[in-house]
Amino acid sequence: MLEISVGIISVILIATSQLLFKSGSTQARVSDRHMLLQPKILLGLALNAVAAGCWILALRKLEISYIYPILATNYLMVPLGASLFFDEPLGRRRLVATTIICAGVCLCLLGGRS
Repeated sequence: MLEISVGIISVILIATSQLLFKSGSTQARVSDRHMLLQPKILLGLALNAVAAGCWILALRKLEISYIYPILATNYLMVPLGASLFFDEPLGRRRLVATTIICAGVCLCLLGGRS
C-alpha cells in the first residue's frame, strides 16, 4: 500500500510541475533567453526530480503494468488545474474524455495484479 501512495504522490508532483511550467513560461518575457531560470520553472524541474525518485520507489515493489495506469490521471488533474488557475476552458468533450480515461485507470487498479 505504501508503494501505491508513493506512486500517487509522484503523479501529483508531476501535475503540479506542469502547472508551474505553464505559469513560469507565461511570466517570462518573449525575449528572455533564461526562461529555464524562472523560479517557477526551476521549482517545476525540482518537483519532477522528486517525482522521479518517488516513482522509482514505487517500482521497487510493484509491477510497472500495475502502477503505470495511475499516470493517466494527469490527463484529468492538469486540465482541471489549468481551468482553476489559468481560466483555461474545460469543455464538456474534454471532461468526458478525461473521465473515461480515469475510469479505465480505476478498472486497471481494481482488477488487481492478475
